[in-house]
Amino acid sequence: VKAEKTITVSPQLSPTISGDLSICAGESATLTVSTPDDGKTTYKWSNHETTRSITVSPATTTSYSVEVTRNGCTATAGPVEVVVNTKPSISFTGGTSVCKGSIASITANVTGGSGSYTYAWNDPESTTSATLKVTPYATTSYTVTVTDVVTKCTNSASVTINVTESTAP
Repeated sequence: VKAEKTITVSPQLSPTISGDLSICAGESATLTVSTPDDGKTTYKWSNHETTRSITVSPATTTSYSVEVTRNGCTATAGPVEVVVNTKPSISFTGGTSVCKGSIASITANVTGGSGSYTYAWNDPESTTSATLKVTPYATTSYTVTVTDVVTKCTNSASVTINVTESTAP
């Protein structure tokens, strides 16, 4: 008498997490675990989500891991860290009130982030430096968009230059 028994061996689980691991403040990241979503696999993320992909919007840098179970086998992926980068903060210095026909010079002062930035003003010359020099003939608002070269985080701010008529004596 010969007895045979078939044993099914499940492949080893080796899950990994992929997705946006660096975001700007106020943005979200989507993290996905690298296992088949075949109805036989369950997921338990460190933030208590139970789907293969999660979208997170952490306020500060946060770590995430996921426990994956398939056919009775369990493995953990992570942790991975979603780094939250600060957006550049913008303030202005310079004259915000000029006489009609005079040159106004406004500088965008930027803090936060890596310290390396690009600038894009909405003036007629599309100025790309920190300092805007314009000769407005009416009160005008200008917007600068600052991008952190390293993190790619952006922020915009506006400044109004008030134009007054010069009065002759």
